[in-house]
Amino acid sequence: MATARYESDSHSGTSLSITQNDNGDIICTIAGDGEFRISASGGKLTGVRLRNVQSLFAEIINELNKGVQVLTKEQLAEMLNGRVQGHELTPEECEVAKENGLVVVYGYSDDGMVFNGAISGQVDCWQGGVAYLDEKGLKDATTADGRSKTIRTVRSGKMERAFDGMPCWSYETDIPHVIFRVYEYGIDDGDVRDIDDDVWCEGIVFDVAEVFPLTCV
Repeated sequence: MATARYESDSHSGTSLSITQNDNGDIICTIAGDGEFRISASGGKLTGVRLRNVQSLFAEIINELNKGVQVLTKEQLAEMLNGRVQGHELTPEECEVAKENGLVVVYGYSDDGMVFNGAISGQVDCWQGGVAYLDEKGLKDATTADGRSKTIRTVRSGKMERAFDGMPCWSYETDIPHVIFRVYEYGIDDGDVRDIDDDVWCEGIVFDVAEVFPLTCV
């Protein structure tokens, strides 16, 4: 039995493995999506060139992506901009973000940094804090290493919010990202308030593939 594996460099978490059994059958497996069988007559898997595997993989990915909404981090951030606290994104939007390898980060209550999409979870950030992550997701600070990326919470005090219009939550990171704003209250079309004073959070959207590019195995 021989096995080759290829991981997409543009579809986070999706991989294709090809195994040739002793009886000559070739099994192609897509991570998380079952498997299908191709009959083969003779030949050896070790003779398959990587570029041929990539070509097959690309065709399969195209089939899987039919009907899937394709979004960039800029487009998703634009969709989310202007949402109200507690209604940052829907379960359907979380799924679309995950399918596109995008991660949405925003503040929750007075002590949480929420991750949704391709990475999900919550980090305790009472009075500020730091999230550590790698290509597998969120990490504990004790297990972070040189490859880990960080997102640091910036929490404004009441005086800063009152006089400088600062959001309660914002984030500092060297991860390429796009900012979107979440408001404390709904903004009525006839409301003449300075809405900058009502910004609850400046969330961020980033693309996992830009931060942790996948490689061929």
